Amino acid sequence: MRNVSFMVRKGEILGLGGLVGAGRTESAEAIFGLRHRNGGRILVGGKEIPPNSPIAAIRAGLGMVAEDRRAQNIVPDMTVGENLFLAQMGKHRGFGRGHSARRKQARELIFRLGLPTDRMEANLLHFSGGMQQKVIIARWLLIEPEVLILDEPTKGVDIGTRQAIYELLREVAEKGIAVVVISSDFGELLGVCERVVVVSDGYTIADLPASLLSEESLTLLAAPRSSAERNAAFLRDLVASYGGTAFWGLIDDDRFVCLAIANSARSTPMGLAAGHVYLAHQTAIPLALEGRQPGIVTENDGRSTVLAPLSNRRGHDLGWIGLTLPPGSKLPKTETLSARMAGLFDTPPNEEIDA
Repeated sequence: MRNVSFMVRKGEILGLGGLVGAGRTESAEAIFGLRHRNGGRILVGGKEIPPNSPIAAIRAGLGMVAEDRRAQNIVPDMTVGENLFLAQMGKHRGFGRGHSARRKQARELIFRLGLPTDRMEANLLHFSGGMQQKVIIARWLLIEPEVLILDEPTKGVDIGTRQAIYELLREVAEKGIAVVVISSDFGELLGVCERVVVVSDGYTIADLPASLLSEESLTLLAAPRSSAERNAAFLRDLVASYGGTAFWGLIDDDRFVCLAIANSARSTPMGLAAGHVYLAHQTAIPLALEGRQPGIVTENDGRSTVLAPLSNRRGHDLGWIGLTLPPGSKLPKTETLSARMAGLFDTPPNEEIDA
């Protein structure tokens, strides 16, 4: 984890997406105090949380459902009820305070989650994975946190439980709790979250509304920085050769997802930035983006853009490479641009990167 930064608001469900090893789980553990951090600040309601202390995080209003259900969330020798009340110990500095009231609240919550209320004294390991996950989530809801972080919350559960968890998260958000969902399932993030922060190689790459994203665009945004940097270097080479502005992005209906961009020192800024989504008609090159065809397109203001599709050796669609030059400039042919792009994947098949 090198430079991860994001904000989540009350009542919002925020997704934290990325590939395995991108730094999502490490970020969550650092926020909750489970992983040592040397810098950065974590604020809840404007108040800073001391680093490296889960107890301080809980008392500040944080709750966290860790990824490994058996190893990180359950005390095997404890009953359902005892596992439920574990978070209370951290928040209230004592296990017995208000115990009767909490047990009543727990039974009501367990009933609402569809769990058998007459089995509070049973060992939690005797329940299915889905039931265990519901109990773990209920544990944090009992302390009414300000922020609830869930790392792969539907991992290893059946479809019915998955849908029940989604519905529960929406109910939690409606009560004003900020929810952060970490998942490698991009379809899940797009289905349940309002906004998605993409992390790659320990860096925040993008922070975008889920409504503007697709699984394809998320996959490309989450690509390892080594492959993204390769494409960015190619854009810089284009600008060095021709001037203007070179870009790599996805064109989806009327939306343009900018993945990387390079500008020459003398080019007129196009108002595009990597990691952002734009409506095509609101950009400086609407005709080129809306046309979405290989070739050269001239805009009404005279600037011209050449577009070429980008794909890897396996034929996977990786978006479009474009070069925009001011009026009167000489653009390279699409074939020339495509030929230069082919060199992006001149690596042995066993070393090839997909994005």
